[in-house]
Amino acid sequence: MHSPVRLISSALCCGFAAICIGTAEGPTVVRNPRLIAAVAPSFPAKARRAGIHEATVLVQAVIDTEGRVSDPVVLRCTRPGFGFERAALKVIREWRYEPGLQDGRPVTVYFTIPIDFVLDPAGGPPDRNH
Repeated sequence: MHSPVRLISSALCCGFAAICIGTAEGPTVVRNPRLIAAVAPSFPAKARRAGIHEATVLVQAVIDTEGRVSDPVVLRCTRPGFGFERAALKVIREWRYEPGLQDGRPVTVYFTIPIDFVLDPAGGPPDRNH
């Protein structure tokens, strides 16, 4: 099994992000995974009680050639200690992606994913995420 491709820098091209990796054989085009199914994360009760209305958690995970998410790790959270990290790690495993591509073939990649938590003014569940 090959090691996952690590997506380091990207550029927006034709509606999708792609990067070029230089190899001895020449440049290789890599397309980022595309989100195709996402479950909204649960807004943590601790954050709700503290009057927090939004947060973003940046998660790095492996997206395999079938579009499954594994090995998620929190890189950063805008409101640490209020349960957003745990909620993000729980929900991200349920998301599905169209796999990343390298020269048109599915590849396993490390991918960085922002997860937004937004509590609507009425105190309901989050209303958006990436």
